[in-house]
Amino acid sequence: LAQVFDCAVMETLLHDKALKFVFVGGKGGVGKTTSSCSIAAQLSYDKVVLLISTDPAHSTSDCLRQPFCGEPRTVVGMPNLDVMEVNPTTHLAKELGDWVQLAEKAGVSEVSDKIKDFQQWLANVPGIDEATALASVIELVDSGKYDIIVFDTAPTGHTLKLLQLPQALQAGIDKLESWQGKAWEVYQGFMAASGMQKGSIDPREVKQTVAAKLRAYKSSIERLGTMLRHRQQTCFVIVCIAEYLSVSESRRLLAELQEKQVSASHLIVNQLVSECAPSAHMPKIDARLQDLIAQDEQFRSVQTAVKLCTARRGIQQKYLDDLRTAPEVVAAGLCVVEAPMLTTEVTGPQAVLEFSQLLVSPECRRFESPGHVQWPARRTRNTPAELAAGTRVRLHSFETFLHLNGLEGIVKKPDRHRLAVRVVVEGKAKLLSVRSRNLRPVSE
Repeated sequence: LAQVFDCAVMETLLHDKALKFVFVGGKGGVGKTTSSCSIAAQLSYDKVVLLISTDPAHSTSDCLRQPFCGEPRTVVGMPNLDVMEVNPTTHLAKELGDWVQLAEKAGVSEVSDKIKDFQQWLANVPGIDEATALASVIELVDSGKYDIIVFDTAPTGHTLKLLQLPQALQAGIDKLESWQGKAWEVYQGFMAASGMQKGSIDPREVKQTVAAKLRAYKSSIERLGTMLRHRQQTCFVIVCIAEYLSVSESRRLLAELQEKQVSASHLIVNQLVSECAPSAHMPKIDARLQDLIAQDEQFRSVQTAVKLCTARRGIQQKYLDDLRTAPEVVAAGLCVVEAPMLTTEVTGPQAVLEFSQLLVSPECRRFESPGHVQWPARRTRNTPAELAAGTRVRLHSFETFLHLNGLEGIVKKPDRHRLAVRVVVEGKAKLLSVRSRNLRPVSE
């Protein structure tokens, strides 16, 4: 592998004890997934790490040469690194399917039409697919199983839409909520006028389900926004290459992150040509090559390769200098990390570990292969017994009693499998027996 450039490295990120979430973003095709896997590999040296891909391309399986899915799987040879690939399209399709079923269940056109309108509006909200996917892993974020979570995000355009989502989604939610009161009166009036028997369609169940879904959306989006903006626990790493399109897009992303108050810490510039002859030496080198070509025509390919590398290095150096002095980069105080173009592919755990060494100083965590790393013992998930009496908890993942999702309560009688939790449902205090898997502590 080529030598590491004498420039900023990733150590500050690796040794930040307060850091809990790392989002890696950038234009497609610049080595974003490779960088995400490498950062996660370095972090897993002394932490238990989860790498989540929300990029529809899902290149993490290819990068690590191991199939991943919607559940965390440990990387072979890296016992402290789990990876999961969340499919935004699948999650959005399921969410929209739930709204269709809800509309059909309502049965009354005044109600079902409004629900379908909201479903169609939701499908067209920019960024909703990735937000729905990210919201689905909030439980893993809160589980306490991982020291740090790395997100391999979708390309830049998706990320910018994700940052703009809370305001857009809130507007739709407010509109639907304002409609609810009148709609339920119409709904119940129809029920009474039609003489439908109690139990054929329960308006309270439909109303509770809609209300629960709205609470879940609010909770997930607000939590996502809070997580992104937490300057101590969250940072954004931008990946690019030293070309006009990539640099321009990275600067726009950085400006948007600053506007949305999201902290960015590092900018990785990939695929840099290294060890080229200085431009001042090229006339002498070219003259020497011309002499060699006169003796053997095969040296012409060497001349072409030298000119190409030197030209590419000159172009890259220009855009690298532009990037370093860009107002957005200077204002954010970003560490610009330079990673060289390699002669080999970065696929498989061994290659990822080797590439990850190019993001840190030469003496940092040097190892020969995954088998030679002294990985720390794997920490187990928090046990239900840790939810002591008096702990404030949030209810989640109910599939039948959807109206309970998002409610908060207080643990009264802790037990290892079920807990008595006092909650307020529709204005009435109730004591519910809840499985520990449906509870998580409220940390905010």
